Amino acid sequence: MEPSVSKSEEEKTVHLACQGELTIPYAKSWQDLILSHFDPEKNLSLDLEQIHKIDTAGVQVLIFLKKKVALTSKILSLQNHSPSIKKVWDILGLVSFFGDKIRLKKEERESYSFRYGVKKT
Repeated sequence: MEPSVSKSEEEKTVHLACQGELTIPYAKSWQDLILSHFDPEKNLSLDLEQIHKIDTAGVQVLIFLKKKVALTSKILSLQNHSPSIKKVWDILGLVSFFGDKIRLKKEERESYSFRYGVKKT
């Protein structure tokens, strides 16, 4: 599924609601699309609720974006992690690297090994 974003802005933050697959066929498109909305004067927030698939190429895009935003002394925050993102973060141990709160429903807690960054819902 081709990448798409819905953009909204606040005074200090650009919010992008992402939709599609964050996988190798679309990695460059995702990187270009997100960077086209990046304002080095503002923080960047990505809503990942509608990311239905992610692979290691997608992980690399998010790591690149985190480092790119940090170079401007701004913050990249990832929100509303989809089940596929949670699974990959768990397998690769990336929860503490990205440092964002992850919401887990009570029935989901047993499915993941991570405890850092978990916000109970």
